[in-house]
Amino acid sequence: DELRTAVAQMPGVHGVAELRARSFGDGTHVWVEIRVDPELTVRAAHDLGEAVERRLLEREGICDAVVHVDAAETDDPPR
Repeated sequence: DELRTAVAQMPGVHGVAELRARSFGDGTHVWVEIRVDPELTVRAAHDLGEAVERRLLEREGICDAVVHVDAAETDDPPR
């Protein structure tokens, strides 16, 4: 929940569809799917995904982060 909240509160993130974290010997590996404004350019969406990845990697114990970016739909429930 702490990671989901941290990602969801980032400017430009409209929601977190899914977040998985697994601990392995060298630390925690995180996979997250974020929702963004469907009007963003590909470059802006990519940059936002990289910003989320950097934010996650700054957290203690996280050694790997993968961010998948999808367009938010108007009927997506907020998460």
